[in-house]
Amino acid sequence: MSVKTEMKTYQVSDVLSPEDLAVFEGDAERFSHETFSSNEPAPSKEKVLELLAFQRMGEHQLAAGIQQVHLLEQVGRMSKANGILGKGNTGEDVKNLQQQLNEWRVANGKLPIKADGIFGAKTEEALKDFQTSTGLQTDGLAGPNTKARLNLENSNDFQQLNPSTQNRIRGYLNSYQKDPGSRDNLLKLAKDPNFNMLPPQTQDAALDTLSKNPGNIKHTDDVIRTTKDMTKLELTPEFQKLPENIQSYIRNSMFDYSNNIESRMYLSDLVKSNAFGNLTQTQQLQVLVTNSDGNPSINLARMQTMIQTHGFQGMEQIEKNQILDLAIINASNPQKLDELGLLLDSPEFVNASKSEQQARLTQFE
Repeated sequence: MSVKTEMKTYQVSDVLSPEDLAVFEGDAERFSHETFSSNEPAPSKEKVLELLAFQRMGEHQLAAGIQQVHLLEQVGRMSKANGILGKGNTGEDVKNLQQQLNEWRVANGKLPIKADGIFGAKTEEALKDFQTSTGLQTDGLAGPNTKARLNLENSNDFQQLNPSTQNRIRGYLNSYQKDPGSRDNLLKLAKDPNFNMLPPQTQDAALDTLSKNPGNIKHTDDVIRTTKDMTKLELTPEFQKLPENIQSYIRNSMFDYSNNIESRMYLSDLVKSNAFGNLTQTQQLQVLVTNSDGNPSINLARMQTMIQTHGFQGMEQIEKNQILDLAIINASNPQKLDELGLLLDSPEFVNASKSEQQARLTQFE
């Protein structure tokens, strides 16, 4: 004997428990009278079994449905308590999420969803669409990564960045999905107003530097302070007149000195000096290379002083190249750099003939 539903045909023995069958078989007449009114004709044994099976199936399905609803509500409450929004959640947090999703959807040519504060199937679908489009884990849950990314994608500062810079930031964020510290530090840099003002080349230098230790808060703050220093330097006419390769070297050097404010200050002063601006491109690079060895702060100060001396200023270009080569050779020897600077600034050297100057330099070597 079987019971047929819209979806499947069941055997009565599969639906009714042994206890049901035992009660029925033990007192079929009593069971029939208790189930049906006395005015109705007594149904057959088979009909009673079918009806009892339907009753039991309904009870099981109702219980399963209630259990599923309770489970969804419990998951929703647990997720919301953990700061994660998912299907089944309701309230202002959900409405804010829906509004942010709509802002992103409209900006990307997609239809908005209803912002009713109820996290249903449409909200889940829209959230998964956002996660897939931005390379996030597509789980339909609005956790810290998704919320932070949605906020960033909708921010004006981020939208104004060069597309290549945006993609670099997205790539880093996707790799930091299991590293909240690195994620938050990168977002801090990406939202910094000074970062937005920099040209793409300098933004790349900042991102490269941050990526060396992205989870370190002090390192992040150093990079952000360097970003501020570079914003000021980029706007100076002295920096803007420099050749692109010299600008690039200076940018990288500034971020190499991100944990050394004194070195950044000396480099900035050097770059803005007339003495540096009047050097040839090759000579500018020689001066900058000198600071890559030894103590940057000390060398930067010494090199600026050296190229401003009367002796250096009065030299021919080939002689200046010779001096700068000597400085590079002695970059790790502060005492020798001091001696070279004193020599160039001494009246005896300044007033000497070219041959005498050359003899003194040869003696110095």
